[in-house]
Amino acid sequence: NNLEGAVQGKRPWIAGQEYTEWRGTGVDTFFVADDNGDFPVYENHYVDRFTVDGDYTHRWQAHHEFKGGIEASYYTLQMISITNPVEGQGGLGSVHDLYRVNPNDGAFYLQNRFSYEGFTGHVGIRGDWLFLGKAADQAAAANELVAQEYNADTNSLFGYHYKLFWSPRLAVNHPITDHDALHFNFGHFVQWPRFVYYYAKISSRSSEAFPIEGNLNLDPERSVQFEFGLKHQFNESDAMDITLFNKDTYDYPTATRPFEATRQRLVYVNSDFSRTRGIEFVWTHRGQRRVTTDLSYEYMIATGKPVILVTLGGRP
Repeated sequence: NNLEGAVQGKRPWIAGQEYTEWRGTGVDTFFVADDNGDFPVYENHYVDRFTVDGDYTHRWQAHHEFKGGIEASYYTLQMISITNPVEGQGGLGSVHDLYRVNPNDGAFYLQNRFSYEGFTGHVGIRGDWLFLGKAADQAAAANELVAQEYNADTNSLFGYHYKLFWSPRLAVNHPITDHDALHFNFGHFVQWPRFVYYYAKISSRSSEAFPIEGNLNLDPERSVQFEFGLKHQFNESDAMDITLFNKDTYDYPTATRPFEATRQRLVYVNSDFSRTRGIEFVWTHRGQRRVTTDLSYEYMIATGKPVILVTLGGRP
């Protein structure tokens, strides 16, 4: 994917392609004219991704099915974002964000499904990793305080730092009688933040009052989910499923102002969390002529940490 936003295709850091000063339109102006100059924004975003994946399945002892797999992705990311090119040296403007990085991420999993006389289930584990790449390691090492935290919270492989998170999974479906069954599911899940949350302003300087900077030590958003339910079959045509569920999600990334006196800035940190819990009723009727009807009702309560808006210049 490649996205470029420029005035007439110009690149403001190249001689002869400089931007001219932008003069904003009046309140009664409906069209931008040549007298307004060049709109003071240049952007070029580039993403190249290669992915490889595979899995292996093996059935054994007639009651077990083992499965394992892996997926890995390698990225080339480029960010060029320039605001007010005429105000800076070399066409880099008063505000800019420049980086070209090569992160890679992926996951591997192992699981075993089993079945004994109606009792079925599976147990498994998944590992998610993220390498931010050489540029991130060098940027972290340039700041002593950042380097201490970064090195303490990451692992190292062949000189490159990475993070690895484990996620267990468990599911059980157990018959109680000929018409009743219990089911239970439990699992941890991981979702990495967008890459801009890591790399923003890692090697750029800005004249903004409160620049938003990335955090190379961000953890992924993690959630713990479980559900417990009961299925009952009334007759050959009607059945009901009642399920209680709960989901706790924490380490949402959010921009906040760190407690420091050296400079004013906003940094992405893991702070927000939420909890969702509820109950679901599902009624299934299998009618004649191959017609099946499902009726469901769900009641859910969601709570979380309140959102705090930072007001800058009168605007949130």
